[in-house]
Amino acid sequence: MTVSVRWDDGPDLARWMLSCCFLASALSDCGALRIPSDQPGRSAAPPTYSPPDGGAAGAPRPPTEHTIHAVAAGFGHTCMVVGPRRTLWCWGSNEWGQLGDRTLERRLRPVAIAGPEGVVGVSLGLRSSCALDSQRRVWCWGVLAWPQVPPTAPEPRVLGTRARIASISLGLGHACLREDSGEVWCWGYNGSGELGLGRCLPGHFADFPGDQVPASESLQVPNLPPMEQISPSTLYNAGFASDDTLWTWGGGRCADPPPPAVARRPPEAIGARRRAHLPGVSGVSAGGGTLCARTLQGAVHCMGENLFGTLGDGATASRPEFGPVEGLEEVTALEGTLNSFCAVRRDGSLWCWGDNEFGQLGVGLEGHDACHAPSMRHVLNNLPVPCRRRPTRVLLPGPVRQVAVGVFHVCAVLFDESLWCWGRNEHGEVGDGSLQERWLPVEVSWSRS
Repeated sequence: MTVSVRWDDGPDLARWMLSCCFLASALSDCGALRIPSDQPGRSAAPPTYSPPDGGAAGAPRPPTEHTIHAVAAGFGHTCMVVGPRRTLWCWGSNEWGQLGDRTLERRLRPVAIAGPEGVVGVSLGLRSSCALDSQRRVWCWGVLAWPQVPPTAPEPRVLGTRARIASISLGLGHACLREDSGEVWCWGYNGSGELGLGRCLPGHFADFPGDQVPASESLQVPNLPPMEQISPSTLYNAGFASDDTLWTWGGGRCADPPPPAVARRPPEAIGARRRAHLPGVSGVSAGGGTLCARTLQGAVHCMGENLFGTLGDGATASRPEFGPVEGLEEVTALEGTLNSFCAVRRDGSLWCWGDNEFGQLGVGLEGHDACHAPSMRHVLNNLPVPCRRRPTRVLLPGPVRQVAVGVFHVCAVLFDESLWCWGRNEHGEVGDGSLQERWLPVEVSWSRS
């Protein structure tokens, strides 16, 4: 996706955009993948984690002022939901007001965000943030809230209320809402068919931050069955439906200048010929050019490009069909974006694989594979990109309750309510008070005083 951004963002964004090409072609001209429905107990609710100390699975604990309910990671910023009132704290890049703290200054440590309370979900994009509160109100700040010019004191604003909103998720420059009924509504940029319309709109992504579909005119994605989960990626979306089919839409390209009507990829189900590879799906995670799914049995299967080892099979070849990520069992959570993936196992251990150019896998400087992939930082010096082609354990001081995978950084919440982050830190997104790249996890300290 071609956007008007600072020049020093160009290489990262270029790599982000190129990564969708293989998956887009792999998913075209496909039929329907039907998952056998003889798997009892499917639920769209978040997975329950079992602390490895033998505590009761999912035992509720009264929230304290430092309880972290959720964490989300974007391109260069991070947010978390904390405390009994479930308020927001954010840090990192802020040139478009994506932190919502009434400034345009980057923050190297978490700062409290006024406005939303009772937050039940938060999602971050390139320069946007959105949250859903307990009253089903959608709050957004950043580009998706004010697409032309940010206000002098940007703060979260309510974009609308729907009684049936179940979740909100952000991609590169678009957002999608899922309702209780399974209907999906999207707004924002459509330069790669992200809105699922099957066509371009007047004005396209090259006009960033100009023409886009505003939230007030959000459009229902057509031809979708009721969806259980959606996972927006950089330039496309993936999800699985209540009728046991996996769906994708987007991942194409508009011409420049765009003709009146250009064929975009509308929603389509992934091919029925892959049925045998997935005995049941409980969640999906869309990377830049790789799509991964978690099964009801706790296994992980991936398909798409493999330049950065994102298939987790130890090989280098891309694959147009799902295959298992070997060695991962009893996976309770799966997260990925762009070219890195992480999985939490039932014992609380965290395993990551894929691109590690900025240390986003959290496994240190040693023992890397060499991936020859599009990366301006290394290709210009004729160096391979450091990566891990198989899942590698991230060493943390305790079991992991939740993981958030950003474009080039990752954060994990432990059962002891501590927060650890690592990876690229050019904008302060790691939250440790520095701008130093972190190849190993560092604890994020914050205070309400």
